[in-house]
Amino acid sequence: MSSIFDTTVPAGAFDAFELEAAPASAAQPLWTPDDGPLPSLYISHGAPPLLDDTEWMQRLFAWAQSMPKPKAVLIVSAHWESAPLMLSATGAATPLVYDFGGFDRRYYEQRPDLIAAGRALFGAQPYRLATLGYDSVLLTLRVARDWRPGAPFPLARLGDRGGFLGLDGPFRFSDNGTVERAFEVNEVRPGGVTVVSPAPARFQD
Repeated sequence: MSSIFDTTVPAGAFDAFELEAAPASAAQPLWTPDDGPLPSLYISHGAPPLLDDTEWMQRLFAWAQSMPKPKAVLIVSAHWESAPLMLSATGAATPLVYDFGGFDRRYYEQRPDLIAAGRALFGAQPYRLATLGYDSVLLTLRVARDWRPGAPFPLARLGDRGGFLGLDGPFRFSDNGTVERAFEVNEVRPGGVTVVSPAPARFQD
């Protein structure tokens, strides 16, 4: 009995699958309100050898093809219950974290272009989670304008309760050192995503 862990070309099954599945994915019709609600899906973490399991990829793709392509995907993770909140980024140059070891080097060199994948799936630019990382640089520049060389760091400025304006809304530091952010609020409705509350310029409390 053959094993998916023993393969001549690591992730070669995925390469072949991607070439075959791409045209079908591009031709998949978009969801409309007449289609009704789409199902929810619980996704466990995977493993590198899944890229060598042709049957697994084909079954998952066939399930996705059995319904219209969604206009938006709402993802909820148990990791978001922890504090402080930490987010990754969707930028094409963002490095991935490979939390595994002992596999072929090919698995560690996989660099999917998440921006291109999101654009191909939804026909629009993905949300800019990567901008969260730029806020720390903007904050440093703001503080540095009034921080003279040789002077103590103006730590008190970091406690501004009104916060600092980031690229996607204001942010501030709480008393325990965690970061509070005020984002716009979106609601997933039939037909797409609607902004129900834009991000404020500053905190008001």
